[in-house]
Amino acid sequence: MNTFYFDSNEIHDKTQLATLFEFHGSDKGSSQKGTNHPSGWPYHHYAPIYSLFLDSIRASVTRFLEVGIGTTSSNFPSSMGQNGTPGASLRGWRAYFPNAEIIGLDVDPDSLFTEERIQTYCVDQTEPESIADFFKANSENPFDVIVDDGLHREHAAEIFFKNSFQYLKPGGYYFIEDAGWLEPGQETFLNHISDPVSLFLPREMKSGLDYWDKLIVINKRGNF
Repeated sequence: MNTFYFDSNEIHDKTQLATLFEFHGSDKGSSQKGTNHPSGWPYHHYAPIYSLFLDSIRASVTRFLEVGIGTTSSNFPSSMGQNGTPGASLRGWRAYFPNAEIIGLDVDPDSLFTEERIQTYCVDQTEPESIADFFKANSENPFDVIVDDGLHREHAAEIFFKNSFQYLKPGGYYFIEDAGWLEPGQETFLNHISDPVSLFLPREMKSGLDYWDKLIVINKRGNF
């Protein structure tokens, strides 16, 4: 495994993807620095990092998967709260990837919906059987991009990664958001990836919101 570090101070610039996320109500990025999402919390700075890796392949992405549609129910951990917008990031991704089938997964059945080029499924990312059932019915073609924006805990990230990474295309990208559990030199499941990959980790977070803005980027096959 090759590990690289990127300095987010150098890439927090306005991008088209940030504008799309903001327009659709997602907190992944904003076109205006220093602003808050309507929910009240600061916008993440993920959009420029996503753009860095994905802008060049936008047209070729045909299958996209994200765990974490976004629930507003307080009955589920990592709820967005009442002012969140379920499905906002899926709609942003749909606008960003013009030729892609967009699939979303969430543990809250009330967050599910179907729209043009968007399908959603109820999956618990902490239960290998739940993940396996989904892929058993949806494994006809591998995914170009997988995003984990689900529970935001290492155990959940590990379970979903170990049960989904095989369905990512060679050369594809796997992202893990809100990796506040990642510390410099910390032993995590990422240290034991056996597949040839390139792992990109944030060196410094300009916003100072380490928990929220830590985005892990895994490039399968490491062809960088």
